[in-house]
Amino acid sequence: MALNLKQWGAIFIAGLFAMSIVGFIGVGNSNPVTGAATSTSLDYNGYTFTKNGNYWQTSVNNIDFLFTSPPSALEVFEIPEDSSEIINFNKIYLAYNPEQSLDLSIIRFHAVSFFSNFNIRSFEACIEEEGCPNIPIVDCTEDHAIIFIQDNDITEVTTKDNCIEVHSANIETMQRQLERIFYQSLGIMQ
Repeated sequence: MALNLKQWGAIFIAGLFAMSIVGFIGVGNSNPVTGAATSTSLDYNGYTFTKNGNYWQTSVNNIDFLFTSPPSALEVFEIPEDSSEIINFNKIYLAYNPEQSLDLSIIRFHAVSFFSNFNIRSFEACIEEEGCPNIPIVDCTEDHAIIFIQDNDITEVTTKDNCIEVHSANIETMQRQLERIFYQSLGIMQ
């Protein structure tokens, strides 16, 4: 019995579908160029990081933390040693200059998520009154921690009194600098 054109088409599509499933299962977590298995976890200074979607997850003192970058990717940022003291405060202000044009919502989200693990309250604040919405005005001499997000062409993190000043020209770099501070605060990085 000869197969007609429609039957051959159905067999071809079914075969193509089956081969794509086998290919997907066979490749799985491998490098598409070399075919070598890729790791979904890594060890760094005694901590194990597992890739979970777009985040790297690790546990410190039975608390799970999520990061967008593994610590090895953040070694390029130098962070003052005293910035790790930020988790010793019970209140932290995430401050900015109201004249900045950057959308800091992602930075605020990650800061609130991180500090809530330590029962540290975090608040939005301004460093200047002019143009500031109805939120507190803070400066580095006050008796609480301040992370001052500053939009400029210099990429660095500095400390001054109770302020950690995060300088960068874009949100992605600021987020990575902030994660570097978090890693240092947890003792994962020095």
